[in-house]
Order: sequence, then structure tokens, then C-alpha cells
Amino acid sequence: AGGNTDPSFLDAYARWFCVNITDASAIKNAIFSFHPDIVVHLAAWSKPNECEVQKDKCHAVNVLGTQNIVEACMAIDAKLVFM
Repeated sequence: AGGNTDPSFLDAYARWFCVNITDASAIKNAIFSFHPDIVVHLAAWSKPNECEVQKDKCHAVNVLGTQNIVEACMAIDAKLVFM
């Protein structure tokens, strides 16, 4: 995982979810539970050398995980910001 998982920096109008993006059900549950207008997707496996060695895992996170988020956002008509 890594990164900042402390939600205290978010204001009252935002929610922070730390889920495995390769788990479509977990993504749907997180997004559907809050029903946001906008989802900011910041998850990625960004270590090129590791991605070259573990291509399947990299694809699962960066492609399939993003697809899970896109599909959940589309289901509730939420806008997606992908960074």
C-alpha cells in the first residue's frame, strides 16, 4: 500500500477509502456507500523496474483496478479524476 492513509487532512465533505482496487466488490462497496459526485483516483503501481518483473500484478493494479473504479463511477454517474 504505502502513502498517507491518515484521513485527518480531509474536510467534512470528503471520504478517504483504502481498499484493494483489484477487488471489484470492495471498490463498488466503497463508492456506493458514499455515492460521491467526484472520485479522485490516485492508486497505481509506479515502480517501473518492479512492473517489468511482475507484469501480471502491475496490469491487475494499473489496468484492471482502474477499470473497477471507472465502472463503479459510471454506475452512479460520478465524475472521475484520474491522476
